[in-house]
Amino acid sequence: MEVTGNGGVKVEEKKYLDEESRKIVKFFKSFNVVLIIFALIGTFWLAYNHAESVQQAKMFYEGSSAFADYSSYSSYEGVSQIDAFTFLVIATIGTGYSVLQFYFIKLMVKHFENTAELKSIQKEALERSR
Repeated sequence: MEVTGNGGVKVEEKKYLDEESRKIVKFFKSFNVVLIIFALIGTFWLAYNHAESVQQAKMFYEGSSAFADYSSYSSYEGVSQIDAFTFLVIATIGTGYSVLQFYFIKLMVKHFENTAELKSIQKEALERSR
């Protein structure tokens, strides 16, 4: 550690990763971010579509006047397009699963990084002892 002139502390971090392992770690860190973005988009898309289907099924089975007259679109105006409870349940479970998956992959990448670093340190120590 070294103290800079403006009162901050500059931490020098020594990495023992070889270039190939560094590239793998960098790839999987960025892949993980892209994966969670797609997972969250997919979760909300799935939640919306399923909630919309549930709402349509509710209106159909309740004998709602919305399906009584197929010729006019005006009967749909006052009716909610999605079932809020279904949307919230699916979005909550999907978001929780996506975050869990994100942190699990993050944990695996960190484990790989630590293992590769230990391997490099052991290799360096073996070369020094010869």
